[in-house]
Amino acid sequence: MKKVLLISLFWLSFTSHEAFSQTEVTLENEFADDFYPVWQRAGAYLLEVAEVMPAELYGYQPTEDVFTFAEQLMHTAANIYFLNATYVQDEEMEDFDLETEGKSKEEIIQLLREAIASVDASYKALSPEEENEAVNLFNRIETNKKRVLLLIRDHMTHHRGQLVIYLRMNGIEPPSYVGW
Repeated sequence: MKKVLLISLFWLSFTSHEAFSQTEVTLENEFADDFYPVWQRAGAYLLEVAEVMPAELYGYQPTEDVFTFAEQLMHTAANIYFLNATYVQDEEMEDFDLETEGKSKEEIIQLLREAIASVDASYKALSPEEENEAVNLFNRIETNKKRVLLLIRDHMTHHRGQLVIYLRMNGIEPPSYVGW
């Protein structure tokens, strides 16, 4: 019985994450082709983390000097929008309301979903020449658009790790990590 249960749990851990399945997509841009599967899984995992926290705990913060769970998500969404718009799309970013007061869990998750989708559109549209185009990040770091996209993913991962700790501090089992 235990063996059947373990095998069933093992199988479910792979089949229950449809969003994380490796869909064969070939993009014309080699960087986008490599970035796509990792970004898809990273974004889907962040959304799962956001979903698992009950709405009544979105105001939770371990100490007064750190973001609440909702503020972590809003900060992450704003950062994704800002870096993508400013340095990858070469556009002026529209004002982003970081206020969490009065926003529901669903509204925050939708903003996060839209931010993630904005990056999808960017890396898929970049030509090889554009991805290596120089940008001056924060007027002090010379880099390129490809590295800005990697920075966006790294920053999202950083805050997602903090959110996983918030879940655990509330006795909530985080979603299983999906990796690369």
